[in-house]
Amino acid sequence: MSPEAEFVEPPAWEPGHTVVRRFLYAGRVGPAIPTRVVVDDAHGPVVTHWADVSCRMTAGYGGPSSTRSRDSRLALVDDLAAGRYRLVEYTWTDTVMLTVLLPGEWFSVAALFAEVDHRLLCWYVNFEVPFLRTPLGFDSSDLFLDLVAGPEGGWFWKDEDEYGHAQRIGLIIWPHCAGVGGVAA
Repeated sequence: MSPEAEFVEPPAWEPGHTVVRRFLYAGRVGPAIPTRVVVDDAHGPVVTHWADVSCRMTAGYGGPSSTRSRDSRLALVDDLAAGRYRLVEYTWTDTVMLTVLLPGEWFSVAALFAEVDHRLLCWYVNFEVPFLRTPLGFDSSDLFLDLVAGPEGGWFWKDEDEYGHAQRIGLIIWPHCAGVGGVAA
């Protein structure tokens, strides 16, 4: 393909099709999670991934950020910015995630359900660069900041320190902050 060739966005995916949701950092693929398409229409794709799915995560991820020290989480942000991370096999555990990707938006919205009894655990707003369709699925870049809302109400910000650190070291640049600020304000 010549450099002048225009990019043609892949068409919508059929329900039931397995695609990969990837997050990119410093021009490299980071976490990559196989997901199943529930629906993909003009409102955007809805995808799900399930407990015990094998995926690729950045070494040191090791599960929910609440189980890792602040220093280890910020060191991982440094590694992502420098492109010196490696991907390892990781098994998603305990939850099923149903995610709505909204075209042109700086966030996705997910519902997390318990694997065992399928009860709603929380709503999860992941701030990220607007997704792009690819021949493999969907690419984005995580912006580290999240908003978590309980099934009965109440909410809290998550990973504000990672978001601030990513800004300070240049992994997240002003247009990204403006995109998040426009949503989170």
